[in-house]
Amino acid sequence: MKKTGTEQFIPQIKSGFIKTMKEKYEVEEEESEHIVESFIQVIEDASSYLFSLNHSLPYSYIGYICGYLRYYYPLEFMTVVLNVCKDDAEKTNKAIDYVKKHDMVIKPPKFRYSRAEYFMDKETNSIYKGMASIKYMNAQVSEELYKLKDNQYNNFMDLLIDVYDKTSINSRQLSILIVIDFFEEFGKSQKLLDIVELYENIMSKKLKSKKGEVSFNKADLPYPQEIIEKYATEKSKEDKYKQYKVERALELCNELMNDIPNIEMPSIYKIRMNFDTMGECNYYFEDYNPTTCIVVDVITKFKTKKAWLFSIASGHIAEVNIGEGYYNLQPFKALDVIDVFEITQKPKKERREVEVEDKNGNKVTKMKYVPTGEMRLYLSEYHLLDKEEIDKLNEEEKEYREGLLYED
Repeated sequence: MKKTGTEQFIPQIKSGFIKTMKEKYEVEEEESEHIVESFIQVIEDASSYLFSLNHSLPYSYIGYICGYLRYYYPLEFMTVVLNVCKDDAEKTNKAIDYVKKHDMVIKPPKFRYSRAEYFMDKETNSIYKGMASIKYMNAQVSEELYKLKDNQYNNFMDLLIDVYDKTSINSRQLSILIVIDFFEEFGKSQKLLDIVELYENIMSKKLKSKKGEVSFNKADLPYPQEIIEKYATEKSKEDKYKQYKVERALELCNELMNDIPNIEMPSIYKIRMNFDTMGECNYYFEDYNPTTCIVVDVITKFKTKKAWLFSIASGHIAEVNIGEGYYNLQPFKALDVIDVFEITQKPKKERREVEVEDKNGNKVTKMKYVPTGEMRLYLSEYHLLDKEEIDKLNEEEKEYREGLLYED
């Protein structure tokens, strides 16, 4: 009960306490009154805060229902929790930890499974991350793509026709989804980006054409002549015409797609896009140089700088410290690329109170930095890569990946 209801019982509580103390413990009334005052104060303080019955009873029911749902319907319950707490990083992290400890899986956004918010898949006991949380995405596009989930597509080009016709997606959003492997079932990221280019160069022009055809200048063909001629109209093949006219554009695209290698895009670009749009990255490339890292974040406001480095070869993130002198020689920021040459370990120290002897042999307490038993990593030698060096790495990786295809 609230304060008003409690006040009428205080005299009764007080007199009963005094009587009991005298009869059972032979404590004088004056002393009992002194003792009971502290108890009365606790009761008054508590009564000013206590919930009324019509408040506390519903909370009890809610607590019971939540406990019941979490036990018997954990996947459904935790999906709702993640959506409710999506704007609270601390609560979201706790919810994710709970999910992982109870044999459920948090998966990145995927076509056919993901919606604007977190959404569950009962068959795999998984929760897919919401698409609206991806940078530059929105709820409308997310739900439009989800409506395509039950459609059957022979290839990515077939899906693209529906995506551009039935959703409000723009080119930036589509590129992001490809890079983060949202459309993974249709192939690897570089292949899908090349197919998008095919769509824009051929299918898009056909769909916009009043005659339902796409033209190619014979003097500057973007694709092999023998393939274009195969689908060109008979009349346009005549020498007097400067352009091939193609009506069967989709068939042309399907044949050209056969020559597109199924490879990933350069790792640096892919990882940067993941961190920029989702704040995390599940991708890594084991064959990459193990010394090359991408900066996830860096704190520079203190004398000793702190950075988090993502290893392209392992996908692990290391927290490192950098001395001010080293950092000022080659300052870097988030998403920069560095080659790590030397990392050293130093004992971690904390400022604590310790007992020491002064010059007179007396024991005194002083604040000192003492080892904690843990070690810290210090980045002492590294090289910050410029654009030309990154472009060279990307080209080398592309050649390496294509070489692996030919070996297979």
